Amino acid sequence: MQHEILSKQKEKYIKSLSLTKFKQKYGKFISEGHKLATEIIQQKPLEIEYILATEEWTLANTSLLSQLADKIQIIDRIQLKDLSSQTTPQEPIVVANQFTLTELKHLDNSGWYIFLDRLQDPGNMGTILRVAEWFGVKAIIRSKGSVDFYNSKVVQAAMGSIVRMPIVLAELADVQEHLSSLSTVVTSLQGDNMYDVDIPAKGGIIIVGNESQGVHPDVESSADLRIKIPASPTNMAESLNAAMATGIVCSYLCR
Repeated sequence: MQHEILSKQKEKYIKSLSLTKFKQKYGKFISEGHKLATEIIQQKPLEIEYILATEEWTLANTSLLSQLADKIQIIDRIQLKDLSSQTTPQEPIVVANQFTLTELKHLDNSGWYIFLDRLQDPGNMGTILRVAEWFGVKAIIRSKGSVDFYNSKVVQAAMGSIVRMPIVLAELADVQEHLSSLSTVVTSLQGDNMYDVDIPAKGGIIIVGNESQGVHPDVESSADLRIKIPASPTNMAESLNAAMATGIVCSYLCR
């Protein structure tokens, strides 16, 4: 089976996708590594533009690639390192169309949602996507002030969850208006111990705030429920990592 060698023009195009403006311009994103590539190939094959891999990797994965021969671009180890955003490059590199965002109007007033209020760290967002899938959260909603879903570090940290989780771009006021039957829940040091709070029966919107500034005061004031994660009496830490806190909250609320 013949596979196309990556041209200089395509190499330049793929390198440009490391920048947000070109991701947005072309509506593409990049993933790296076998596990994530397998998820995309199996679940979203029609969204794939290119699969970049060495001859060795390609020959070792012929069954996985059987329907995608025309998408494969052969690269060498030097090109792999040059194109990769990882300290230790992993193949293959997949260039794919960004998946269609879920529209707010398609969300229903039951179950749990996570809203990201100006979240900036891509590792946190990726981990939160995985947490959300694990605990059965119905969708992740981000404000325009949060890091982009298709930031390369988000994609890598989220692993397969970026393929499977419904993702929404919307502002909180619109979310609260559409999901008006659900409670808005924020974590706050001034909140009630979450283990003493009655869990809303219908579900709710869990707000995750900015890493350094927390939830915006306007957002907190609009919340129906303010909760805190109780710490040990001997605790000296100032706060929890945003993704870690989200996991703890989801493990309790989304039971």
